[in-house]
Amino acid sequence: MSYPKQVYFGDGGEINAHFLPADTAPNVGEPGDGMAIRYLATADVTRGEFGLYRVMLGAKIGGVTLHPSPPGGQP
Repeated sequence: MSYPKQVYFGDGGEINAHFLPADTAPNVGEPGDGMAIRYLATADVTRGEFGLYRVMLGAKIGGVTLHPSPPGGQP
C-alpha cells in the first residue's frame, strides 16, 4: 500500500469552501417521499478524487415489519 500522489504543493493550507443552504432542494427525489439525495461535492468539485452526497431517509423507510399473528391468537 502506498500514499496517493501529491496534488497540493503550497506552503500553507488550502482554503476553499462551497456554501449549500439547508433549504436547497435535493438532486434526486423529494423530501418526505421516503428518500432524497443531495450531492454535496461532485467529482468536478473534488478534482475527480471522490463524490460526497447526503441521503435523507423518511421516518418510515425500510426496517423490520411485524408479522401477523397466527389464527387463534398468540403463537
